[in-house]
Amino acid sequence: LFASRTFEYLHIDTTLIPTLKGGTKRLVFVKDNFSKALLHKVIVPDGKSVWIADVLKETFIKHHLMNYKEPIQIISDKGSENRGEVLKWIDQFEQPNMVIKKTVGEDHFKYYNNEVESSFHIFKNEFSCDKTYNDTVDLQNGIDEFYIYFNEKRYPKELYGLTPQQVLNGEIPDKDRFKEQIKAQKRLRYQKNKSAKFCDVCS
Repeated sequence: LFASRTFEYLHIDTTLIPTLKGGTKRLVFVKDNFSKALLHKVIVPDGKSVWIADVLKETFIKHHLMNYKEPIQIISDKGSENRGEVLKWIDQFEQPNMVIKKTVGEDHFKYYNNEVESSFHIFKNEFSCDKTYNDTVDLQNGIDEFYIYFNEKRYPKELYGLTPQQVLNGEIPDKDRFKEQIKAQKRLRYQKNKSAKFCDVCS
C-alpha cells in the first residue's frame, strides 16, 4: 500500500510491552504511510475501543486533521479495539467519506498493516534491544525518545535521504536527489582505479 500524499493512509495498531514493576503495557502507534512518520504514540489501559478512539482523536487534533480537505483512510486489523467507539467517532464527521476505516482482510481490502507493525519491530528489536523498562513512566520516557529517533534520526530508503519528519513537514522524496553525486563518485572511482594500475580493465 503506497500513499501519494501525507495523511492519505493512517495505520494504527497495538502491541504489548513488558515492564519489570508495572506488568505488561499496551502501546498504540499511529503512522502515516507516505512520510513513514509516527504521528502519535500512547500507552493505553487496556484493549477497549474507547481508548483507540481517543488515540485517533488526539492524532487528528495534533496534526490539524479535523477539517482536512483530502480524504483520510484509517488502516487497522480486525481487533475488537478497532470497532465500537472507533466507528462511532468516525461517524461523527459531517462530510461522508472524508474519514474512512479500512480493515485488513475485510471488504476486499487485501493490503497489510505492516507499516505500523514494522515500527513496533524497530522499537523492540532495534531501539530497545538492550533496554529494560521498569514501569509505565520509564516506558513512556522510552517511547518519547523513540519518537524522536524514529522521525528525525532514521532515513528510510523509500524517502531517498530524507527523514520522516522532513517529509511530514512538506519535503517531497526524490529518487534522483543524489543522481549527480553518484555519477561524480563513479567518475572519481574510475580515475582512482585507473591511476592505481591494478589491472588492464581501466586502461
